Amino acid sequence: MNQEKLLLKKFNRLNYLKGVLVSRSEEDREAIIEEIKDIIDDIELIINDSNESENNEEVTGYRSGKEFTLEELEGFDGKNGNSAYVAVDGTIYDVTESSFWRSGNHFGVQAGKDLTEQFYSCHSNNLESMRGIKVVGILK
Repeated sequence: MNQEKLLLKKFNRLNYLKGVLVSRSEEDREAIIEEIKDIIDDIELIINDSNESENNEEVTGYRSGKEFTLEELEGFDGKNGNSAYVAVDGTIYDVTESSFWRSGNHFGVQAGKDLTEQFYSCHSNNLESMRGIKVVGILK
């Protein structure tokens, strides 16, 4: 997924959250506001990375524009000593150290995949559970 598409997904997510913000309880609003802050931080990183990577072909990490294809992501399944990465909404998270992901597995779901649909079906359209998980790149 290229950076423009990722930015559009993030923008659409912000619009959705803006719409539900007014109809939620105070507690829910606080969680939504925190998610909005995270999305804005992601957008800022993407924009900065885009500006930096225009002049730098060799990229090594998310802050310098690391992009993963689905095939590359599959190598980060948490098995046999591999790191465990998952994609949600085009963002790649390193769940290797998370206590919820044992050997790259979380409630029968294996790392190394785009888990956007599964994530939102279990987490009620809320990225709050990804707070504190290291972002390592974006999905091409």
